[in-house]
Amino acid sequence: MTNIHSAFSKSYAEARQKFLGAAQAAGLQVESHVHPEKGRDGEELAMDVVREGPVNDMLIALRADHWLHIHPEASDELKQSIKAQIFAAFYTDTDVWRDQIISQAREAMFQAVEGLK
Repeated sequence: MTNIHSAFSKSYAEARQKFLGAAQAAGLQVESHVHPEKGRDGEELAMDVVREGPVNDMLIALRADHWLHIHPEASDELKQSIKAQIFAAFYTDTDVWRDQIISQAREAMFQAVEGLK
């Protein structure tokens, strides 16, 4: 079992490197948007974006979801359609994905129990 403290980084720079390393290990392309200012410790600050799946479907689904939040009067049929669109854009129906979700949930549960000790 992983120690709960190892899940957290001691600095922004460390957390960013972990994120970038995980993205590279997964074979995902990172799009970095560097902030013009430096961080508290002089480190580079950036918004690092990783997308998996068809970007257009995701963006269209997010836009529809945003629209739905500002239009609560939308018909139930339209609400269900948009929720189905979000599900289709973001849900990855593979055994690998399900295994990762179960693994992460178990790890979070173990960390929570460890934190209670």
